[in-house]
Amino acid sequence: MDRTALSDRYTLIAIAIIVYAGANISHEIIGHCGATYFLGAKCSFISTTDLRIFPELPTWKFRISAFAGSFANWLAALIWLGLLRASHSRSAALRYFLWLSGCVYLFVAYIS
Repeated sequence: MDRTALSDRYTLIAIAIIVYAGANISHEIIGHCGATYFLGAKCSFISTTDLRIFPELPTWKFRISAFAGSFANWLAALIWLGLLRASHSRSAALRYFLWLSGCVYLFVAYIS
């Protein structure tokens, strides 16, 4: 394998890691914790699969907070895909980043 192919492989791996981490941050912190803050509570613990809210929210507010994670990912995916469509860049790495971001953000919104 030549140097260019190995470099391209590392670039793809780095892009994938950054995209997935961004999707998770968008979902948990921007979506759930952002909505929780506006509903009058705070996130006391955040992980990739769980978050704890203090004080506990009434059921209707909790449902809004739960939906906000997926909504944040849907909104971010539309932004990424819009940037991809508007991009006239010749950089394959940038186009791949935008495409993968849109797809992963939609996938995370769908499974959550």
